[in-house]
Amino acid sequence: MKKWTAVLLLMSLLSCLCLPASAEEEKVLDGCVLVTFGASNTALPSWPMDVAEELNMHLVNSGIGGNDTSHGRVRFQRDVLAHDPDFVTICFGTNDFNRQKTGEPQVTPEDYRANLVYFITELKKIDAVPILVTSPIIQEYACGGGSLY
Repeated sequence: MKKWTAVLLLMSLLSCLCLPASAEEEKVLDGCVLVTFGASNTALPSWPMDVAEELNMHLVNSGIGGNDTSHGRVRFQRDVLAHDPDFVTICFGTNDFNRQKTGEPQVTPEDYRANLVYFITELKKIDAVPILVTSPIIQEYACGGGSLY
């Protein structure tokens, strides 16, 4: 499973670069800085290390469990931009739309979108490639019921 995740991310990275997935051109990624930015889906699993090892990239894991995009925005300069990344995976969403505490999402859909646009815009300014990673499915019964949006 680890290898499969690394291969899928490799394909995503290469498609962002518009390069064919040949062995020679994969070496373009050697030594690049990969920052994995998000919540527990980034902080806890082994996939960031697997991907970095598979692609021979320097990894900075900037995942913090329990964070949403508003938390990420506060720490974006320190935890992402300060590392001068070449590629940044952005994996938020589960905590943004969590309704367990108040019945309302922690971050409104509008603010969630604005935060993602901010991350992408700032990364493009430094010629880093943003890679959006989708969140796992949120089931209504686990989030206090009601619609997620």
